[in-house]
Amino acid sequence: MIRALGGSNWPAVLTTAEDQAAFVSEVSAYLRFRALAFREADVEARMNLAAKTALEQIGGSVHSNTRDAFETAQTDFPLGNAQASRSSSNTPARVPNPAGPQLAQATLELDRFRRLAEPAARQARRLAAETYWAEVADCRLPEDFFVSAHPGSVLARLPQRLPIWWGRFVQALHDVLQRTNPSYSRVMEQLPQLRKDAASPGQRFVLSALVENWRQENAERLGLFEEIHFPMLERRSLQKLAAVAAWFDARVPGFKSEPSIRERARWQLYERLGCVAPDDFHHGRN
Repeated sequence: MIRALGGSNWPAVLTTAEDQAAFVSEVSAYLRFRALAFREADVEARMNLAAKTALEQIGGSVHSNTRDAFETAQTDFPLGNAQASRSSSNTPARVPNPAGPQLAQATLELDRFRRLAEPAARQARRLAAETYWAEVADCRLPEDFFVSAHPGSVLARLPQRLPIWWGRFVQALHDVLQRTNPSYSRVMEQLPQLRKDAASPGQRFVLSALVENWRQENAERLGLFEEIHFPMLERRSLQKLAAVAAWFDARVPGFKSEPSIRERARWQLYERLGCVAPDDFHHGRN
């Protein structure tokens, strides 16, 4: 965000230090949502669909019939088990459950089919993920990137109020994002726990191996298909973190550490631009 704004300058309506800090925070939060949470959920949905399609292509109606039989037996089983009659001593007497054998057989059939089809489903998931993240890498900031912004918010209002400046800003942001991968931040989030795991008694793997195992386990969901040189990534990330903290402190001391200061700056920004404050303002969240 800061690097992008360096290439597009500030519009006249965002000249105060408080407005600039609040705007950077606002857009950064949205970027985190769209470039991380949204895409991770999106690729997961696409992988699930690809796996389902692969299963249907392999088994045709076999998979759906087997699955339906399993779900039906699973539903009927607890109902049959719950049927019981009580004797005069109030002791429950079990009634034989005809769904039991059906459930067992349906489970075996479903497991057998899944074992046979799982390699193809995994391959389909992997291909869907690789295709998705390749498309994202080609255009990390598509035209509809800000379409999910809260109606009437700063991010929805500024493109209408300052279309020329907004266009320059989005292009600068696009250029910056094309040179990085936001998913690397997920590695930094996980690194403290991985360090703790590496130092735990009896741990057989060193930190680098744990990082690589974690990357492989999350490669498809995060688009991290290549090995990570995490010491360099950590060093660069800490440098960026220090630069960002210095940028905020130079404009609004305490903005990053004091919620009240941050909230006040956001309110001022929304009031100045005549925008609608998001719901989280009313609940004191930031």
